[in-house]
Amino acid sequence: LTPWGKKPNRLHEMETDSERKQECNAYAPMENNSDDLHIQYYDGYIYYFLTDNQSSHLYRVSKDGQKRDKIMTVDDTLRVNSWLIHRGWLYYSVQSSFYGEKYDTQIYTKFMLKALEISSHMNEKNGEVIYETGEKYNAVSLNKIKAYKNYVCYSVLAAPKNFDETDTAAWMRSVYAPVFIYNTDNKQNCEIPVPTGNGNYTTVGDVTFLQDRLLVKLYNNLSDVEGDTLNGLNKVPIYSMNYDLTDVKVWLDGVEQGKLMQSSGDYVIISDAFLQLLPDIYSVIVSGSDLTLDDILKQKTNVDIYSADG
Repeated sequence: LTPWGKKPNRLHEMETDSERKQECNAYAPMENNSDDLHIQYYDGYIYYFLTDNQSSHLYRVSKDGQKRDKIMTVDDTLRVNSWLIHRGWLYYSVQSSFYGEKYDTQIYTKFMLKALEISSHMNEKNGEVIYETGEKYNAVSLNKIKAYKNYVCYSVLAAPKNFDETDTAAWMRSVYAPVFIYNTDNKQNCEIPVPTGNGNYTTVGDVTFLQDRLLVKLYNNLSDVEGDTLNGLNKVPIYSMNYDLTDVKVWLDGVEQGKLMQSSGDYVIISDAFLQLLPDIYSVIVSGSDLTLDDILKQKTNVDIYSADG
């Protein structure tokens, strides 16, 4: 591997001086980055966010590593959680927290999805607000931003602001977890509905774009209480629909709800990597297991590849 930056007298990954690290064009500390996407190539530049003194900054670096510019700074009262560049626009979610009279008493958290055209100098305050969770909810996240042609999808997770969590089941019953699709041409922002015939606590779990159709995989929130998701016991359908949310059909039935779904060209890829790896990851984080990353990644995972017609 060759370090990407071109400045002379740089030690790159061997550097111990934090200030000299910051000066290196190849340096992008992922531990200070946003939740979903860490780095993206678009139209001749590499883009990434960094957080410095509580402010988030968007950087872009020329593809030869010669030039790096800070092109946007987000107010220090906001935090960038998720972002994506698509067709010359930056789509990004920002988190803001609201407190009582005492600063350590947090009342609620709000998220906004904003859009701003990419340029060499971007003023975050000019970002167009596509959606915000508002004062009714205490939001947990706005992420999983995906885009295809003139459509952008994203997920929201929140609970009523006055909700007092007593147990996991109570949380699962009260959670607000919609997925939206935004049309960049007509600016219409719609919540993707759960098709009729599914349970009250079933939500849209994941979406992916497949040619001229949107694939929607459901998720039963209450199944997590009993551990059915990790055990592979709860199976859900994947629906196919037009991008205007009409002509809804079952595309594939009986899919374990914890499996990951993505599309590539004319194919859909469904993997159980999440189901297989998560127990080991939990054992490291929660129980202090001495498993290494190599140990975890040696676990067997299964990948199914489907044609566009299922």
